[in-house]
Amino acid sequence: MVALGQIYSYNIPSSAQAGSTVNVTITIKNVGDATGSFRVFFDINGVYVGASSYYTLAVNQTAVVPFSFTMPNVNTTFFAQVLPSGGTPDYVQVTITVTGVAKIPTTLTLYSTVTSGVAPLSFVLTGVLYETPTGAVIPDAPVDIYENGVKIATVINYGEVGFSLPLTRNAGTYTYYASYAGSSIYEGCP
Repeated sequence: MVALGQIYSYNIPSSAQAGSTVNVTITIKNVGDATGSFRVFFDINGVYVGASSYYTLAVNQTAVVPFSFTMPNVNTTFFAQVLPSGGTPDYVQVTITVTGVAKIPTTLTLYSTVTSGVAPLSFVLTGVLYETPTGAVIPDAPVDIYENGVKIATVINYGEVGFSLPLTRNAGTYTYYASYAGSSIYEGCP
């Protein structure tokens, strides 16, 4: 006599917004001929991300196993497998399509290598865009740079490096701002 786990049914969305919480439920069933304890193991994009508690199931009994994760900004392969297995099917694999970017609180910094000098003045604006709660830099994000209220460039926030924009300006007063994804404009360097 042996307990055999089966993925009896599941509820996994086919799409989700990046940064949103994805709620998944997996219903497992003991299709063996003995009572047994089962766990469901989860991975996302081929990386193990956790396991459920143990569920003790009598023969033909089911249990609903919940799991949640934050949707990354890429199409995602979600995989769940019940162990001990033996029932068919004993795993489920679904690709979840990313539909857009959820609003994640961000902080945008902007600095200048100089604040005054003799014209023509060459300097570099630098900055970093990162998630406020985690401090993680947001890679490949477009950041708009404004000079005296007029957009002059769009730069890309590269990984841990952030972004930079070399400039040369004649005499005058310049105020620089940066904006990410149409969010509020953050004041930069005078």
